[in-house]
Amino acid sequence: MKRILCLVAVVGTWLSATAGNIVLQGKVSNYKADSVAITYEPYQVLAKSVKKTVAVKNGLFTFTVDSKVPLRVFLDFGKVPAVNKYTIPFPGIGDSTLESEGVEFRMVFLYLQPDERLSMTLDWKDIHHTLKFTGAGSDNNLFVNKEDWVWNSYREKVLRNYHEPVYFAPEEFTKLADNRLERKLQFLDSITKVYKISPALKEIYYWKFYGEWASARINYPKTHEMYTSEKALLPAGYFDFVKDVKTAENSMDKGLAYFYFLDGLMKKKYEMYADSTVSMDSFVKKTMSGKAMYEYMAFRLGSKYSPEAMELFGKNSPYPDLAALVEKRYENMKEMLPGAPAPMAKL
Repeated sequence: MKRILCLVAVVGTWLSATAGNIVLQGKVSNYKADSVAITYEPYQVLAKSVKKTVAVKNGLFTFTVDSKVPLRVFLDFGKVPAVNKYTIPFPGIGDSTLESEGVEFRMVFLYLQPDERLSMTLDWKDIHHTLKFTGAGSDNNLFVNKEDWVWNSYREKVLRNYHEPVYFAPEEFTKLADNRLERKLQFLDSITKVYKISPALKEIYYWKFYGEWASARINYPKTHEMYTSEKALLPAGYFDFVKDVKTAENSMDKGLAYFYFLDGLMKKKYEMYADSTVSMDSFVKKTMSGKAMYEYMAFRLGSKYSPEAMELFGKNSPYPDLAALVEKRYENMKEMLPGAPAPMAKL
């Protein structure tokens, strides 16, 4: 009997390690639901989010997936009512304490690499103090959750998404945005001395913080007007900083958020510097270069499909792997190109 049990245990372990080249095994206590929603996004240009429902039995669950690139993963364990109490500054008044009713999302975030085997345990009632990982990627995953708890708290979201753009003048808002970036980069340097995260993950978060800073400053006038119905009184040269905003030479592995930052930046540059007779695609080709330009043009095709952009991904493309991704994603869009044969009608 003991031999049979040992064999079952060995086979079970073997199956969990081969069902997908990434394996997550979890144990959650005090969780009443029979499933957990898991969403993942590959760190790859043109990648789509995938959502799966994974069964939870006696608090145990296993998630397996095949991927040749790292994944950004969200585990949604539901939500509970919450009262948010926080103190925020008002210009000319000082600090005020506010309270609002809402919900608290019970989430866990992961950064999973190809061939990773990761185990995690948590208590649903107190994720922040009980979340633990075992496996080679433990530090990576402790880091991504700590970062979320610090920089995506309810108070932080209120400050950066509403309070600061509404109540602070452009000069004050700029100082707040610059200060937040400085504190985030200090956080990144200090916490990565505690957690030995992968260089790729550290770079992802560097660009995440930098992109959030640039996007906040670019979007300040629109955000202010959206909430107040009044145009912000911008000082002369408010957007001068745009010309000095830097970008990565290789954006493919920075995640979807990086492309949204890059898209907002390039649209602002086009608005500020392009001749009215020049198309956005032509402007991008003149102002960007190398693989970064090709990756961004591939991303743009998702919202602005054009023959000019598609020409970059033909048979002579210097980046055949990227061209193959574009071909696969937009194969059905070719009918929109000039000169393409009309689609066959089914009678």
